Amino acid sequence: MNSRPLLKCAGIFVILIIFSAVLSMVEYKVSERQSYRDQATQTVAKGWSHPQLIAGPVLRLSFERKYIDRKFDKELKQYVEIQKTRRWSEYRLFSNVMINASLEMQERYIGIFNVPVYTAKIALSAAHLANDLRDTTHLINAELLISIKDIRGLANQPLLAWNDQNIAFKPGTAQQLLGSYIEAPIPLTLLKSDANLKMDLNLRGVKKIGFVPTAQNLSATLTAPWAHPSFIGNYLPSKRTVNESGFSSNWTVNSFASSIERVLKACTKEPQQCANTLQNNQFGAHLGNSVDVYQMTDRALKYGFMFIALTFVVFALLELQRRYSIHPIQYGFVAAALAIFYLLVISLSEHIEFKIAYAIGSAVCTFLICSYLRVALGSTRVALSLSAAFVSLYTMMYAILQSEDYAFLMGTLLVFALLAGIMFATRNINWQQLTLQNQEQNQGDEV
Repeated sequence: MNSRPLLKCAGIFVILIIFSAVLSMVEYKVSERQSYRDQATQTVAKGWSHPQLIAGPVLRLSFERKYIDRKFDKELKQYVEIQKTRRWSEYRLFSNVMINASLEMQERYIGIFNVPVYTAKIALSAAHLANDLRDTTHLINAELLISIKDIRGLANQPLLAWNDQNIAFKPGTAQQLLGSYIEAPIPLTLLKSDANLKMDLNLRGVKKIGFVPTAQNLSATLTAPWAHPSFIGNYLPSKRTVNESGFSSNWTVNSFASSIERVLKACTKEPQQCANTLQNNQFGAHLGNSVDVYQMTDRALKYGFMFIALTFVVFALLELQRRYSIHPIQYGFVAAALAIFYLLVISLSEHIEFKIAYAIGSAVCTFLICSYLRVALGSTRVALSLSAAFVSLYTMMYAILQSEDYAFLMGTLLVFALLAGIMFATRNINWQQLTLQNQEQNQGDEV
């Protein structure tokens, strides 16, 4: 019995296993480069500011009540009266809060990695209704608080305009709301009448900005010259406009939807738990790319095994038709060229645009395979036909990678089209006759 076909199949199977391992190594390399990019973002955030989250403005009211406590004195053998003082704090929401935030974008570089940073110009306004403070008998102190996740990013000295009176903010000294905060002391006489409040913040941050809806009724507008935002949090924008020049988004959230009053009641007792709850009850925007180079390369890797398997199927069909004889080593060289494509794309895309890197990688790999097969098969026509097929596959894969919403559908249709093409191309092959011919050939070799 001729064992050469079995040895050849075993060799091709080993190459497939090796190629799978190579793809895993390339995928690890993509993850490694992505982690380097994330480290660059963290480095910039340490020097500039971390992603920002803003909660407020809210009122923190401090109360004090004196009372008499009767206690039995064992020495005097009688009840005595002791005067005690009870102190507590509460948070109160403003009736209407409006936030108007506009981002100015810049880029910072760490090595070859660029990190988008922003300076947010935030205009806050609120309405104070004196009727909301019905019981002020025991009120001794009042502060207006604005909590900022990374207060290092505050780039101005904000002032609170309470009607016509300006009040300076000062840094908070305890953990409140999100942790760090600024506060403005409010004279108690100002709380007795209705008022309009205004304040401006210049806030630096990276990648993401969010807001906590701490108001009975909150309206927020966020604009930025960034074409690929992702809206995050528990509340999607009621209106949004996204185009190549940037985006504009609007939110409207009330206290019934946010349950913020219930959350704030627990904030004075458990500050850390309060901070975690508020962070999970936010809305905002993430300033990322629609599909970054590492994500696109990772998507392309998902089709890597299909590429090599399809190539091997085509080679097998050429051999079955007894036109060419292809050695397993030649299978391996072609597989190696297909694997190098991914390394070329990711290394080039870190320095130039992804579409240009993809075009260069697919072009040089196709040229390499075409030049090699022209000599290995001794046929320019077949080499050019296979190269045209590779160009078509790379083009279709690029279209899939660029799609955000239809990538899975397009990938499924591509696999189906390839399977249909192979079935159509082999519809006239008599597989049973080929098997019998192989058996007769093996018997002749044994004789």
